[in-house]
Amino acid sequence: MRVLITIIACSLITLPALADGRKIKVPKDYPNIQTAINFAEDGDTVIVDDGVWTGPNNKNLDFLGLAITVRSKNGPDNCIIDCEGEGRGFWFHENETEASVLNGFSITNGNEDDGGGIYCSGSSPTITNCTITDNTACCDRGGGIYCDDSHPTITNCTIAGNTASNHGGGINCYSSDPRITNCTITGNKARRGGGISCWNGNPTISNCTIAGNTASNHGGGIYCDDSHPTITNCTIADNTAYYGGGGIGSSNGDPTITNCTITGNTAHCDGGGIRCFSNNPTITNCTITENTASEYGGGICCSGSSPTITNCTITENTASDRGGGIFCYDSDPTITNCILWSNTPHEIYVHSSNPKVNFSDVQGNWPGLGNIDADPLWVSGPLGDFYLSQQQCGQPEDSPCLDAGKSRANKLGLRKYTTCIEGKKDKKRVDMGYHYPRR
Repeated sequence: MRVLITIIACSLITLPALADGRKIKVPKDYPNIQTAINFAEDGDTVIVDDGVWTGPNNKNLDFLGLAITVRSKNGPDNCIIDCEGEGRGFWFHENETEASVLNGFSITNGNEDDGGGIYCSGSSPTITNCTITDNTACCDRGGGIYCDDSHPTITNCTIAGNTASNHGGGINCYSSDPRITNCTITGNKARRGGGISCWNGNPTISNCTIAGNTASNHGGGIYCDDSHPTITNCTIADNTAYYGGGGIGSSNGDPTITNCTITGNTAHCDGGGIRCFSNNPTITNCTITENTASEYGGGICCSGSSPTITNCTITENTASDRGGGIFCYDSDPTITNCILWSNTPHEIYVHSSNPKVNFSDVQGNWPGLGNIDADPLWVSGPLGDFYLSQQQCGQPEDSPCLDAGKSRANKLGLRKYTTCIEGKKDKKRVDMGYHYPRR
């Protein structure tokens, strides 16, 4: 009888942890993270106390296909998974869905062939409010996060200082469509895609800051190959590629780049801001400024490409050889409602190309319907330096770029954007150049 009572008493200790939707606490209920996951069921939440978690069962953590939440008690600054230079933080490989949630950890010092911090294979978890830093993919891809045939949701994360020997210092996407939102991706390094690399996939990247990343080949900030990423409302700044595409390098795919600021990026060959190779990206309502290429295309380099560039402000970009603003080689871009001003040398340079430039302000003039050659009269405002001078907003004179574009703002999806520091909408025809979001 005493033996039976003891067994029942011991079982009762763990029953609350096993009940559906209950909270399992580490180390109160179980001494380490993996053991807590092992005893969890769908709907449970594993809560990990503050501290630096090391050793077996606190790295290479496996959700086991469970629809559970594993979260820190007090956020990533207080709960650190230190892989100590061997292994990774988490491994999702059993068809986990967005109901498998990782929330609020720092993951650091991981070292694996692929996915130094987190590896997703055939799985689509939710990764939120995490700091993924100083991890290494020593042999190939995904220093911070590697996605293989996976569609994770990555939100409100900081991914910094990670390294991959080949692709994706911060994040690598292979045949994957991750949703990357509200993330800061900085100081990562790889051969291609210092910040993010995507190959044969359609990632969605929105409201992110991608800055200070380095690629020893292409794509300092983002590299896309045979991919169709959607990049929206992002700041892509101060990234470096030692070949092409300091900010974004893309080939054999058609990225959509909208409402982005692409500034201060450097390519030691071509495409300081954006490099387009054998593809047809759509670039809409972006500022492309102060980017540098050692050879061609300080702002944008087009090679065998026909991008559609609409309502962009392209200014103060520099190339040592040709095409400070846009360089076109065997390319036929369509440029509409844009401002190209103060780029060095050449606003647009063409070789075996036939760009279609209309309703744009091009310094030094450019043939095309509705084009002008006039100082855009920029003024500084709350969100940047490229608002258009407008008497209705209190400036002494109107910019010649007002109401000079093709179509109306609502037809171009710019109804929530403005060129006026007072946030007033366009009247009549759309203004040329970049439109800031209304406050």
